[in-house]
Amino acid sequence: MTIGVGFVCDTGIVLCADTQITYPQSHKYYANKIYPHGVNHQWLTAFTFAGSPILMKQFDQRFDEAMRGHGPPFTVASITEVVEQTLMGMPTLDSDPAGLHMLGGIIIPKVDSCLLRSEFKTVTRVDKHDYIGIGDSSLLRYLIPLITRRPTYDVRQAEYIGVYLTLQAKRYVEGCGGDTDIYTLKNEGYGVHGH
Repeated sequence: MTIGVGFVCDTGIVLCADTQITYPQSHKYYANKIYPHGVNHQWLTAFTFAGSPILMKQFDQRFDEAMRGHGPPFTVASITEVVEQTLMGMPTLDSDPAGLHMLGGIIIPKVDSCLLRSEFKTVTRVDKHDYIGIGDSSLLRYLIPLITRRPTYDVRQAEYIGVYLTLQAKRYVEGCGGDTDIYTLKNEGYGVHGH
């Protein structure tokens, strides 16, 4: 299992994730689950995932290649389209039982930003916050409405809430564990990786 949490903030987007990757009835190991991208401060993205690590690596490589061929102007809509096309071009995505579920932030510095959620090949825009990974966890279904009542958050508040939710999932949900990774995409066009 995995926990990934994302927040739309007044000055950027915050993603948090655990680092434990578990293969049922087999083994577990620890790895970063947040994948940032960006070129020359013209655009910035980062994705966290739940599901198949192999599919995530495949998406990451294909997305990187597609963005290298994508010229300006860069917009949230055009990068969202690249995400959708990349997912549609992954034939094994539909047949893998673990699937691929992502939260992704997109920043066009000082112009626009958004948080996306994908389930297999379906991509939707997230208004405030969302989480992926641990299925229909009663823990997060209980906690999120209690601690996300504010209409907006600054980045620091979202980091604290994201770390708290991740910590609780690691504490109570089988298969979540390891360190907590935080990646903050700032509206100015740079990302900050933290733990």
